[in-house]
Amino acid sequence: MQGYEREERAYTEKTRYHKAYYSLERDPSLEKSVRYVSMSPEEIYERKLTMNELYAAMSTLPEMQARRIYAHYFLGMSKSEIARVEGTNIPAIGKSIERGLKQVGKFLKKTMN
Repeated sequence: MQGYEREERAYTEKTRYHKAYYSLERDPSLEKSVRYVSMSPEEIYERKLTMNELYAAMSTLPEMQARRIYAHYFLGMSKSEIARVEGTNIPAIGKSIERGLKQVGKFLKKTMN
């Protein structure tokens, strides 16, 4: 057996043993995470403007509301995790986030007009 054939067989056996075979058709999000899509300068600029507007809107919120929204949407924490960390109940966290998002929406509508 040639060296490359031995390496190919070893690779195939290792893949089978570790069940490390994936098809990009199996999970659509896998293909999306694998391919790299570069952004145009216009898209980069638009994203930067949007983020600046969002941070400006967040800065108008009371500190606790802004912290809760940041933890939930940017850090990916669940409302129950936030409630546990703050020592409060889940409905209070949900209402606070909801009120904060309404304020952010009003701020963004005002700045776009």
